Amino acid sequence: MLNLLWSALNAVLLVLVFYSLYRAAKLVKQHLGTGALLGFLLALFIIGGRSADASSEAPRNLLARPAQPPLGNASSQQQIALGGSNTLTLLCSYRSNNGHLEPLSLYATVSGIVLGHRWKPIGGMLHEQGSRMQYEVTMQHEWRLLGMQVYGQIEEFRGVMPSPTPP
Repeated sequence: MLNLLWSALNAVLLVLVFYSLYRAAKLVKQHLGTGALLGFLLALFIIGGRSADASSEAPRNLLARPAQPPLGNASSQQQIALGGSNTLTLLCSYRSNNGHLEPLSLYATVSGIVLGHRWKPIGGMLHEQGSRMQYEVTMQHEWRLLGMQVYGQIEEFRGVMPSPTPP
């Protein structure tokens, strides 16, 4: 619930910022003319177009494996509720040989209304536990207000993946 309230606060502040920019643009046009307005808008787009956010980077394997690991013959997916509408999804693949499971990859993503939040996977481990895998995933959770980090925390998730399914 707190996650949704934080996202709503971010949305309200964003609307207020856009309204203020609209009023400023209207004032610039009224007092300085259309040419100054176009320069003002161009400057806003240039400033707003720069982003240091690395959230668009490709998903990375949380296990320390070579870039081209061998293909697995089984996979498993686990979903964990994070509160509000946010869900952590873990996807792992393994190779099964004579009842023994060898972990190959582990990926973590967060979905839902994540406005004002940034989730970044830091690391993860898989351990064989009978015919299933036990996981440990560490995520960095940043609480952001209009794109700037206000508070950060590290969250760890542990559990057992469901039985593997063949590809």
